[in-house]
Amino acid sequence: MTEYSKKIFEDSDLLHKKLIMYFGSIDAANKYLLLSQMFFTKGGKAFLKFDSTWNWFAFIFSPLFLLCRRMYFLGFLVIPFIFMPNIILNFIYPGLPGEIGKIESVISGILLLFVPVIIGMSANYLVIKRFEKFLDMQNDQLLINKGSLNIVGGILLFVISVALGGSLLPNSSVNSDNELENALMQKEAPKEDNEPGFFDKLANDWENEVNRAFGGGSARSNMFIVEFLPGVAVVGNSVVKTQELAITSNVDSVKVISVSVNKGNCLSVSVDRILKFGESLKYSLRCKPLQVDIKTYDGDMTFKF
Repeated sequence: MTEYSKKIFEDSDLLHKKLIMYFGSIDAANKYLLLSQMFFTKGGKAFLKFDSTWNWFAFIFSPLFLLCRRMYFLGFLVIPFIFMPNIILNFIYPGLPGEIGKIESVISGILLLFVPVIIGMSANYLVIKRFEKFLDMQNDQLLINKGSLNIVGGILLFVISVALGGSLLPNSSVNSDNELENALMQKEAPKEDNEPGFFDKLANDWENEVNRAFGGGSARSNMFIVEFLPGVAVVGNSVVKTQELAITSNVDSVKVISVSVNKGNCLSVSVDRILKFGESLKYSLRCKPLQVDIKTYDGDMTFKF
């Protein structure tokens, strides 16, 4: 940890600002502010020292969490580590049933439980260590570019990795009458149904959880963080779905003239207000934002979703 980073970690307000830049979300910055201070204090305010915490998303979706948080090396390392017993035993005893299959199942079961637990306990520390790495470089623009979630890329990389690894896994659906013959001939027994596999369901579940956890969408520039989250509103006796739009200042002072959504078809308001760092404009919309236009005295900005 550099002296520059130490000074920031010692100032909670300044640390909070840097975390907002990095995560692009005030909620995430609030969560990791306390964790950052805990790791820093644990290290005697000289470095970040590991202390076990818990992250449910990292436990349930270990490789995806790492990939979406841009920790690609660890994400790719976890996937083969989980499947390694299957792959090795498949090459040594291709498709052979019996005791080998039982050993393989036991080892795989242990790793499938052990690895997510380790990731769940260390995920928050890994996230803050990555933040410290880019904070040390003393470049706010780099901090902004490297911190946001890469949800789409993470899911795609995970699916590709699982598809490549799955081609090496042994076939477990061997007919009982010709089990040994098919194993020795390395024949694949026909599938009896077309139900989606475990990892297909896992990818879908992860995408749904991410949408719920991180909201409908977000975009950012050097000046603003624009986020919209699903919400509800009561109109008369009915409950209707809405989109809650939040425009947060990413600089110390900016004067906003007006805001329009979907070229004025969804929202068009005159603001004429100065926003300080971290202050937000919030609107409840009855449509999904596709384009948000913000007019300021420093120029016009367009955010597309």
